[in-house]
Amino acid sequence: MLAYGLFLARLNSDSQLVTLHNARQYVPGSFRLIRELVDFLAELEKDEYREVRWVVEEVLSIVNALNLPAIHQDLSFRLRRAISSQVRAASEEEHRLFERDLFIYFYEDYLKAYDPVMRKGRGVYYTPPPVVNFIVRAIDDILKDSFRIPEGLADHRRVTY
Repeated sequence: MLAYGLFLARLNSDSQLVTLHNARQYVPGSFRLIRELVDFLAELEKDEYREVRWVVEEVLSIVNALNLPAIHQDLSFRLRRAISSQVRAASEEEHRLFERDLFIYFYEDYLKAYDPVMRKGRGVYYTPPPVVNFIVRAIDDILKDSFRIPEGLADHRRVTY
């Protein structure tokens, strides 16, 4: 997930190199869990992490050397089809979020390339965005109705992961 976060940072950094110190500013706010994970990069300055810091710096060197124009072309919306012709988004915003977001498609492609045996053993599968959307909405409703949390998932003080 950290490597994925650094990749997202690089995609959003334009021509700037991503470093241990600036990675967080390039991770989109909609990826809250990844942003929190990237906050860990500041911890790498401590002596106790000295022996593993080189691994993250190596990932950064790889991410910074990526051919971004080629990646953007490969992830281009023009080359992607909708998840399914039978799936209809509830709104234009949902359509953009779930059927055309390059970060989601990158993750889908990443999972395809992942070792199938290890992926199955760890239970790592791609979940289609409409299913995720349903689950998130259902949890939000349960929090509001059953747990009496008026803001549902938006209440970051009472709802954590």
